[in-house]
Amino acid sequence: MTASTTAVDNRFQALTPASLSKCEKSSVVSLALAVLKQRQRPGRLLKSPRDIADFLRLKLAGRRNEVFGVIFLDTRLRLIEIAELFNGTIDGATVYTRVVVKRALERNAAAVIAFHNHPLGGKQSVNLPMIGSVLLKILGADPL
Repeated sequence: MTASTTAVDNRFQALTPASLSKCEKSSVVSLALAVLKQRQRPGRLLKSPRDIADFLRLKLAGRRNEVFGVIFLDTRLRLIEIAELFNGTIDGATVYTRVVVKRALERNAAAVIAFHNHPLGGKQSVNLPMIGSVLLKILGADPL
């Protein structure tokens, strides 16, 4: 590894949120989303729950309303689609199981991972709720 390669590989390590302008922070988030989106392209095997959660945290960060979505997977747990299906209010989203099941069947999904965010109350998090297991049973598959 040459000195120039090392410098290029480490150019982001010295950055801190405090050292960036608002515009630069926005650019960093956009770049991170693009990298994570590339990793989550259709047909790719989903290997790590942490990678999925990190992608969803970035994707849903800053949302002022609750969002419910589903990750559709094939029989080998390869990504078919990541879809935001329902948008709610600041403290909830109405989810219609029929819509989720219909979309899963249309996509020929063998497995699903449901997710939603908590936009308020200091809980800037993404949950991967148990509904995924329930939907798997409805679709006739075994929960993971």
